[in-house]
Amino acid sequence: MKKVWRFLICLVGLVVCVPMSVAGADGETEVGAGQELVISAVNAGYTGVDGSTQNWDFVELYNTTGEPLSLDGYELVYTNNNGGKTVHSFEAGAVLNAEFLVLGYNSSPQFQEADGVYRYKFNLAGENGMVSLRNGEQVLDEVCWGGVVCEARYGKFSTKEGDNLTLTRCIYDGLIEKCGDGNDFEVRAYYPELDFTVLLLEEDEEPVIEPGQSCAGLIFTEIYSYFENDYAEQFLELYNPTDEVIPLDSCQIKYKNKLYPMMGETYPGEYLVYRQAELKLTKNPTTNNVVELVEADGRAVASLTYQNGQKKLTSFAWFGVNSLGEDIWLQTYALTPGEENVYQEFRSCPSGKVINPLTGNCINFFEEEALPPCPAGKFRNPETNRCKSYESLTTILAPCEEGYYRNPETNRCKKIETVATSTLKPCAEGYERNPETNRCRKIRENSGADYGVEPTVESDTSRFVAYGALGAVVVGGLVYIILQFRQEIGSWLKKILKRRVKIDS
Repeated sequence: MKKVWRFLICLVGLVVCVPMSVAGADGETEVGAGQELVISAVNAGYTGVDGSTQNWDFVELYNTTGEPLSLDGYELVYTNNNGGKTVHSFEAGAVLNAEFLVLGYNSSPQFQEADGVYRYKFNLAGENGMVSLRNGEQVLDEVCWGGVVCEARYGKFSTKEGDNLTLTRCIYDGLIEKCGDGNDFEVRAYYPELDFTVLLLEEDEEPVIEPGQSCAGLIFTEIYSYFENDYAEQFLELYNPTDEVIPLDSCQIKYKNKLYPMMGETYPGEYLVYRQAELKLTKNPTTNNVVELVEADGRAVASLTYQNGQKKLTSFAWFGVNSLGEDIWLQTYALTPGEENVYQEFRSCPSGKVINPLTGNCINFFEEEALPPCPAGKFRNPETNRCKSYESLTTILAPCEEGYYRNPETNRCKKIETVATSTLKPCAEGYERNPETNRCRKIRENSGADYGVEPTVESDTSRFVAYGALGAVVVGGLVYIILQFRQEIGSWLKKILKRRVKIDS
């Protein structure tokens, strides 16, 4: 009978413990565990000191498979504080060909020039909200922020520019693990690398390229991305350094996983300028962007990488190789499409201005020979090149009035205050003239002359008197204490004498 009861107790224990092992700390089943795609980071963005809003408003997803992952059926859902939901769906046939996919808000400065597949239309609120990853009606993963429950489970966001923080899942060496505090997420300063080439679309998987002769040998020599008015100004430049004619019909330009056709041929020593209406280069990318020249079989035969830091009206140009055999790429203000590159460090200034090499700005250029002479009484200021009066020359200034003199520092007339004392009226009785201000002041009755200060000299006699007085005070105090407590003192002495007698006997 005891064995039956033991079996029943173990059976009940298994029924209770198994569901608890798959539940979260709050009693709900954990999401994200064992999924192919999970949410790995969320940031609600911040407002910059320049007034730009929704900086780094992004959601990062993590592909746990280590292989290309189809995003068919996946959706990203944002739920605001009022319960309203906004859905971001991926294009049909989209494949994630990387570990991480970073999506951002349309108006976030970091995502404005990215293709639409990398942008969502909702902007995350800094105070509170929820982001969910689902496939169909099944919620695969979700995170939230703001409110007591979310902050206890995930931590608290900071949406200030100086200490903007990101809610990040703890992933170590490609494995999802618990954070140091036992939670799935931690709040820390994190901004991911942006790569807008990780999504492969159906139309990009099988590009139609006719086989032909190789275009190997061409090199990129210049790229102009940061245009002034329109994308049509952008261009790529390639150069044929070989001794052969290179055909182009079988080659294409590859940028952000899209292919753009080429045609024709290039001759030895020729510079080729490539413009394509559909090819829109990122003006100033936040991360390195790669442009490739590919063969019919998709093999890259030349590549160009341009990074963040492009300046308006400058091209990124090739200037040969250094002593170590490394390519030299520099920004130049001299745009030379179809020609040999020219390095120009500073912008070109309009007529009448020159470049300030310290600031790179254009400043006025003055030529004294070309300017008319200044009128009488004026000279040309070398700093502003304008005519200025000779205010510092007293020879052409009118004399000061009587009782005034010209201040050499300001060149203005000033009243004469310091006058010889012989011309001053005598002070009234009881007053004297102050030699510093030359004004009359009242004579003090006690000038201190009749009461000179004399040093005190300490003698042996005075020291003896002082010590004697101190001794008298001490003796007087002892006498007072004995008289005041004479009974108590007598009783205390008697007790001591009795004890002494007993000890002696």
